[in-house]
Amino acid sequence: MDIVLLREFFMWATILNVILLAVTTIFSIFGAGVAMRLHSQLFTITEEQFYGTLYLIIAIHKFLTIVFCLVPWLALLIVG
Repeated sequence: MDIVLLREFFMWATILNVILLAVTTIFSIFGAGVAMRLHSQLFTITEEQFYGTLYLIIAIHKFLTIVFCLVPWLALLIVG
Protein backbone atom coordinates (compact mmCIF):
# COMPACT_ATOMS: atom_id res chain seq x y z
CA MET A 1 0.00 0.00 0.00
CA ASP A 2 1.64 3.20 -1.10
CA ILE A 3 1.22 6.75 0.15
CA VAL A 4 -0.86 7.84 -2.86
CA LEU A 5 -3.47 5.16 -2.19
CA LEU A 6 -3.63 6.10 1.49
CA ARG A 7 -3.94 9.78 0.64
CA GLU A 8 -6.84 9.09 -1.73
CA PHE A 9 -8.51 6.82 0.84
CA PHE A 10 -8.40 9.48 3.55
CA MET A 11 -9.48 12.17 1.09
CA TRP A 12 -12.62 10.24 0.12
CA ALA A 13 -13.28 9.23 3.71
CA THR A 14 -13.13 12.90 4.70
CA ILE A 15 -15.39 13.98 1.84
CA LEU A 16 -18.01 11.31 2.58
CA ASN A 17 -17.98 12.01 6.31
CA VAL A 18 -18.35 15.76 5.78
CA ILE A 19 -21.30 15.14 3.43
CA LEU A 20 -22.90 12.85 6.02
CA LEU A 21 -22.27 15.44 8.73
CA ALA A 22 -23.84 18.17 6.59
CA VAL A 23 -26.92 16.05 5.82
CA THR A 24 -27.30 15.18 9.50
CA THR A 25 -26.98 18.83 10.51
CA ILE A 26 -29.51 19.97 7.90
CA PHE A 27 -31.91 17.26 9.01
CA SER A 28 -31.47 18.25 12.65
CA ILE A 29 -32.28 21.87 11.77
CA PHE A 30 -35.35 21.22 9.62
CA GLY A 31 -36.58 17.78 10.66
CA ALA A 32 -35.86 17.56 14.36
CA GLY A 33 -39.49 18.18 15.30
CA VAL A 34 -40.67 15.13 13.40
CA ALA A 35 -37.93 12.98 14.91
CA MET A 36 -38.70 14.36 18.36
CA ARG A 37 -42.38 13.42 18.06
CA LEU A 38 -41.50 9.92 16.87
CA HIS A 39 -38.96 9.28 19.60
CA SER A 40 -41.15 10.73 22.33
CA GLN A 41 -43.80 8.17 21.39
CA LEU A 42 -41.30 5.30 21.48
CA PHE A 43 -39.27 6.34 24.54
CA THR A 44 -39.83 8.43 27.63
CA ILE A 45 -37.56 11.28 26.63
CA THR A 46 -37.93 15.00 27.17
CA GLU A 47 -37.35 17.59 24.49
CA GLU A 48 -34.22 18.82 26.26
CA GLN A 49 -32.79 15.30 26.42
CA PHE A 50 -33.54 14.72 22.74
CA TYR A 51 -31.89 17.91 21.53
CA GLY A 52 -28.97 17.43 23.89
CA THR A 53 -28.41 13.91 22.59
CA LEU A 54 -28.74 15.07 18.99
CA TYR A 55 -26.18 17.83 19.56
CA LEU A 56 -23.84 15.36 21.28
CA ILE A 57 -24.06 12.89 18.39
CA ILE A 58 -23.26 15.60 15.84
CA ALA A 59 -20.36 16.88 17.96
CA ILE A 60 -18.87 13.39 18.39
CA HIS A 61 -19.21 12.70 14.64
CA LYS A 62 -17.47 15.99 13.83
CA PHE A 63 -14.65 15.25 16.28
CA LEU A 64 -14.12 11.72 14.99
CA THR A 65 -14.16 12.92 11.38
CA ILE A 66 -11.49 15.49 12.13
CA VAL A 67 -9.29 13.14 14.14
CA PHE A 68 -9.54 9.99 12.04
CA CYS A 69 -10.07 11.35 8.50
CA LEU A 70 -9.01 14.97 8.08
CA VAL A 71 -5.82 14.94 10.17
CA PRO A 72 -4.35 11.79 8.54
CA TRP A 73 -5.21 13.15 5.09
CA LEU A 74 -3.49 16.47 5.85
CA ALA A 75 -0.48 14.64 7.28
CA LEU A 76 -0.19 12.54 4.14
CA LEU A 77 -0.48 15.66 2.00
CA ILE A 78 2.39 17.25 3.93
CA VAL A 79 4.58 14.13 3.81
CA GLY A 80 3.91 13.16 0.22
